[in-house]
Amino acid sequence: MALKSADGSFKGEWSKSTTTKRKQSVKDLVQYFGGNKDIRDVSVQDGQKWKNWLLGEKSRNLSPASTSKKIKDARQFFEHAIDLDLIERNPFTKVKLPPQDNPDRMRYVSASEVNAVLDVVTDREFRLTIALARFAGFRTPSEAQQLRWNDIDRGSKIMLVQSPKLRQNSTRGRRTCPIFPELVPHFDAFPAPTNRQQLVLPGLRSQNLRTQFCRYVVEAGLTPWPKLFHNLRASALTDLVEIHSLPSVCKWLGTSPKIAMKHYFMLRGRELSDPDDQENNR
Repeated sequence: MALKSADGSFKGEWSKSTTTKRKQSVKDLVQYFGGNKDIRDVSVQDGQKWKNWLLGEKSRNLSPASTSKKIKDARQFFEHAIDLDLIERNPFTKVKLPPQDNPDRMRYVSASEVNAVLDVVTDREFRLTIALARFAGFRTPSEAQQLRWNDIDRGSKIMLVQSPKLRQNSTRGRRTCPIFPELVPHFDAFPAPTNRQQLVLPGLRSQNLRTQFCRYVVEAGLTPWPKLFHNLRASALTDLVEIHSLPSVCKWLGTSPKIAMKHYFMLRGRELSDPDDQENNR
């Protein structure tokens, strides 16, 4: 019952990206404990030490958010071992998760900033990728990679979005989202598809998006912001809830109001600028 390496494949409903991340969590467990560590001998104290190792500047030096995800993975692995009657308790259950939110990495990205970046991008696929993230809140690259031409209903101004991350929930990861006016010129840049089963953005799978996007931001004369694509999604939600109800926006973007308010919604400054307006809105 020793810890195993992650060279084999996992079975189940995990997406490809989730499988990759959980394999890395297994590798981190093996790297720290060793491949011959009996899982029955892993204690709560060992779990805490592993957490410190993940966070340590001289070891893995991971962010608190990444460390939290790995601890959750370890909990799931050991919970499965309990289900198989291999162990009696989960040593990671009582390991406290480090804070996952880092306000310093949240950054509202204005439409004018994004348009300045789009002005230097000539690749129509990359332009649409950026626009989908900023104006429709797509998870990038996973949701943009799934988009096919038969998901686009230009007449009804609606598109079907498929999210690998949400494939296990009741919607099977499928949702509808408006084709917002900001997206129209970017879709118009493509010729009419000969096969509507084709991917809209086939080149996305072969690009290092973050590196290339960072270059475009610098070329536009801007300073790259933290969490490049996540903050585009967060900025999209922040703008949309000013016009539409939060439940509607959450359905369009595939999240919950609780998660939206905790991880995406940002105050942009003007909400706090006029005390009289705040008083009137109470």
